[in-house]
Amino acid sequence: MTQANETAVLQLLELMSGEPVRAMEGAKGLLALPSHAVNASILVKVALDAGYRPWSRIGAVYALGLLPAGDGMSRASALRSVLQNVGESARLRGHAAEALGNLRDSRSTALLREKLMDTTEPLSVRRWCIYALAELDTREAKEALRDFAGTGVRGVLAEEMHAVSPEWAIAS
Repeated sequence: MTQANETAVLQLLELMSGEPVRAMEGAKGLLALPSHAVNASILVKVALDAGYRPWSRIGAVYALGLLPAGDGMSRASALRSVLQNVGESARLRGHAAEALGNLRDSRSTALLREKLMDTTEPLSVRRWCIYALAELDTREAKEALRDFAGTGVRGVLAEEMHAVSPEWAIAS
């Protein structure tokens, strides 16, 4: 086993601890390794499996959005599945939206728009959909943000609109 693979195993064990700090530090540790040492398919399985502890899944989602190489399509598909599943926690779904933005997965635009415009969605999920759409920076994503800005949104979502770009500033 190479040093990088051994380190990957140790970081994965940290991620799998399920403890918030250890899980996120494990995810960050995986991101610091050469891409050939990290198996994204394991992270996809952890992200999708509700049997794993919540913070292990959040760490996996976080890492999936920032891995430098690999099959972005399967990672994005898994992240869309998490975001779409209203049975998942808002925290996990928000991280999935953020990760889709980090991947700049334009195939996620319609789902991100749907979740952003849905007033029954938790604010945290909608906030990360704003971030993700801004990161996509496509015509369709900008249109979704423009449409959302036109709804007269207030509060934390208006603040997030301003944070991603002053052009989206909405009086709160």
